[in-house]
Amino acid sequence: MDRSQTYIRMCRRAAALQKRWVRQYGDAYQDEADRLAFWLHGPETEVKVIADGVCVTCNDNIIHLQRHSWLPRLDQLMELAVIPGERFEQATQHFHRWLKKSYAPLDQLPPTLFATLEQTWLAFVMQRRYGQRWDGRQWIGAHQIGPAPSGDFSGK
Repeated sequence: MDRSQTYIRMCRRAAALQKRWVRQYGDAYQDEADRLAFWLHGPETEVKVIADGVCVTCNDNIIHLQRHSWLPRLDQLMELAVIPGERFEQATQHFHRWLKKSYAPLDQLPPTLFATLEQTWLAFVMQRRYGQRWDGRQWIGAHQIGPAPSGDFSGK
């Protein structure tokens, strides 16, 4: 699993992705203190998600509020890449075609821009599902990039 600061920053700033997090036992996340942690709460633990990654827990009659940023595993990213009504094979074919297209606004091929498979699949998911691309610092929408080059991946 990618634990790099780049991947953590990409995940943390992917607001649309963070809203989709359905917490499951073993999910990786980063807490407010920048510690990597794993969701180990079972059904017997009282944990409530109150808003955009903010969780409330109660331990020893003390209430804790903490913001969590989900760090999806590669298999989770691959599942997120599948559009409803599509087969997994179709999503992976789209991914392989996408790898060969110039990635605006950085104008390089995705394999040369992203250091790990998690970073690459996250960029693919964010572009495909949310129309956002990583500019090296943040996710930007297609309207902030300018017109798409001819033959660019549309995700449809």
